Amino acid sequence: MADIVENIPILYNTFTACMEVPEKCLKLRVQLQQISSTESDMIARLKSEEDGNPSTKQKEYVRTLFKLIENFIKMATKTLEKHGGGGWWSRIVMVLKADNLLKEGEYLLSQADHLMKEGLTFDEVYTRGMKLPVEKFIGVTMKKLHEDAFRSIKTRVDIIGIHGNLGAGKTNFMKALYNSVHDDHKHFKAVFWAGAPQEQQHDIKSLQECVAEAMKFKFEDEDVVRRSSLLQAKLKNMTPGHVILFVDNVKEQFLMNEVGIPIGYDEAENFCCTLVFTTSSEDVCNKMRCSTQFKMNLLAEDEARELFLHEARLSNTHCTRAHGRRMVKVANDVAKQCARVPFVITLIARSMTGKDDICEWKNRLNELKGIVEDLHGDEAKILEQLKFSLNCIKDHTIRVCFLDSASVLLEGHQYTRQKLIQLWVQNRRIGMKRRKVASLTTAVTDQGHTIINELQRAYLLEIQELDGTEYVSMNKWIRKMAMNILHEEAAVP
Repeated sequence: MADIVENIPILYNTFTACMEVPEKCLKLRVQLQQISSTESDMIARLKSEEDGNPSTKQKEYVRTLFKLIENFIKMATKTLEKHGGGGWWSRIVMVLKADNLLKEGEYLLSQADHLMKEGLTFDEVYTRGMKLPVEKFIGVTMKKLHEDAFRSIKTRVDIIGIHGNLGAGKTNFMKALYNSVHDDHKHFKAVFWAGAPQEQQHDIKSLQECVAEAMKFKFEDEDVVRRSSLLQAKLKNMTPGHVILFVDNVKEQFLMNEVGIPIGYDEAENFCCTLVFTTSSEDVCNKMRCSTQFKMNLLAEDEARELFLHEARLSNTHCTRAHGRRMVKVANDVAKQCARVPFVITLIARSMTGKDDICEWKNRLNELKGIVEDLHGDEAKILEQLKFSLNCIKDHTIRVCFLDSASVLLEGHQYTRQKLIQLWVQNRRIGMKRRKVASLTTAVTDQGHTIINELQRAYLLEIQELDGTEYVSMNKWIRKMAMNILHEEAAVP
């Protein structure tokens, strides 16, 4: 009797389960119809999203959900087909299966509803923009440098710095590198081009904005640390592969982790990120701890002449006529006045394109020599552009020493290091803090040499060794820029 009483709950549950079979099957049929209908809606929605934006891709979880729905429909259909037959045990098994399927169906419907609200597709990871317009390289020097730099990028180095005189063609050179990487889908997963902030002292946030813009996304958070994490995650989404980030015109050092650039090679994830940047200061490259540096020198005399004749569209046919030969001779003299600076050469040469009157060429030469007034306005454009070369000079003492140098380093003139330092001492630009009168002590001399070195690394002074003595000179256009600043400052009341 006790055994019978003990088993009464089990018998009751069994009887109840058998009675619930029709109700459970009805619920399962309704749910099966709902899920089938939802699947059809998802397929139609997916087609609409993909047709509306060809760059979109189906989310991976949507693929997974379709597989789960397909499996559910098979299991539910099979279970419902077995309904109606068998004994009490079969009915109990039927109820258990139906309960499990109903729970799974509720989960699938909730997930489908969530995905339908947020969208079934995503924009494919942006890995490349458009190629950039590049000026043709003239001469073998730039072509060789380009080959070396591209080879270096392929070796997965961390940071590559390109430095040199303002106007030496750094940006154009890096554009050519960008295009080479852009075309090489085999070795490079993604490539981005960003311009560094134009402010003299750019902050981390503004640099993050520039990189994000290059990657075609916008920050919704103002916190620098969280933005850094997001930017790093966006770049690492390119895994696996090699990502190259080009940043033009960097004025000062920045830390990769603060910006959010995951520099280096991660062997575990097979991911590599390389930074390539241009700057007008060798010091910036040193502070950034570049793995490799490429220096953009001014053009050699023959390459400068070749570039000028190319940009002025003076073909070889000009050299076959007496008039043409005279004009080319004057053109060569004009090219010399450009002082081997590619930016200046290109601007001046293009202003003379199509002009066959030798008087115009002679007038241009006289303008560049300062004999007559500049009618073209090109000199003002050049000097305004060259002023950016001072952005890397933060220290006031170094800046005034540079401007002092411009007043004595005339075109074709040189000073020894010691003579230039003596000038700065006499002008009270440098000297001992604890003395009222500056004197040429060892400490002051060391300071003077340091300033000369910094100005050289910023490409504002040129150093040439002759018979064991180092002589300091200044490029013609750099000096013109400095003198222009002095005149502007003198005009301020």
